[in-house]
Amino acid sequence: ELAELFEQGESKLGEWDDEQELADIILQDDPGATLDAIKSAVGYGASPEQLGSTVAYAAFLRMARFHTSNEFADWDTVHNTLTAANALHQALKRAPSVELARAVLDTAMSVYLDRFLNVPAQRMPTPNGDQVDAEAFGPQLLSKMNVQQQVEQSAQVVSDYLTGAENPEGILATLGHAMLREDSGFHMFQIVDAGFKQYEERKGTDAGRHVLVALSRFLAAHYPTTRSVDQTFQIAERLNRGDELFRDDGE
Repeated sequence: ELAELFEQGESKLGEWDDEQELADIILQDDPGATLDAIKSAVGYGASPEQLGSTVAYAAFLRMARFHTSNEFADWDTVHNTLTAANALHQALKRAPSVELARAVLDTAMSVYLDRFLNVPAQRMPTPNGDQVDAEAFGPQLLSKMNVQQQVEQSAQVVSDYLTGAENPEGILATLGHAMLREDSGFHMFQIVDAGFKQYEERKGTDAGRHVLVALSRFLAAHYPTTRSVDQTFQIAERLNRGDELFRDDGE
């Protein structure tokens, strides 16, 4: 059926532009409506890459609305769906095909199955509308993420910066800094990579803001760590200098 729909929509390829509407349907409590909406989008000219992008965006919205009243381990549930959706999107950009596009339906169902994590749904931070000092943003966000469970506070700082700064180019560097100063493992690198890629697709839009709000909430929920990686680097540096580790640096 999907192959036939892509054939029908081939003449309209490039005309479809309803990502927000389709993402909202995917987030609803109606899997049948989600499947129908995806198939309808194909018939109206949506490309496999556009479908992958939309499902990835819906997964980020699921994370942006993840309520902290959920169990802490449930962050992993939305993380796994989100990173899978981003991986699918990247694969569809590189090698689009009808066969691979079938995975869009599976991934959309994964987003649907995570719906209980948005009950209740966390409110998306409302930008305060004030002009933001770009130089103050980095220290402010890093300071928030230096204290445990500053999830909504960090999201608010990011939201305000993206809407109030004249040129919010430094935001990715700051979020990358926040990750690299911690004991970040594979999953952190995965989600930051996904967030950066999806933001670049939507830079300067509300959708782009939603993506980085979701990413900042996830990072803030897991930071700070014990930062033992930094200690490991310091030990390696001292060994490289030929220092004797049983002596103090000042000896």
